[in-house]
Amino acid sequence: MQFKGNKLENCAEMIKGLTGKSIPLKRIGHGSDILSLYQKKDYSEIKRHLESDLLLTRAIDLTFRRYFETLAPMELVSAYTALQKVLNSLKDVEGDLSNNCFVKG
Repeated sequence: MQFKGNKLENCAEMIKGLTGKSIPLKRIGHGSDILSLYQKKDYSEIKRHLESDLLLTRAIDLTFRRYFETLAPMELVSAYTALQKVLNSLKDVEGDLSNNCFVKG
């Protein structure tokens, strides 16, 4: 996954530079692999690939949030906390995706 040229691995390295905390990189394959896996009907491997991306994205997100909580003024923290409650509901979505991502049919 890329955003303006940044790969997940680059984001993890930038956060390590900012916070000093390493994010374990356990990626499986590359985004370009999905097409060939789909053509082979290897849905379990696609699921593993997407799960690894989601887990890495979540680890980056949580580390980044914790870092900025320590720097933010109090009114920003309270607004952020309210937003975080909503965003934390994504954990349920992650769980649903990992359990029901692909149905062979």
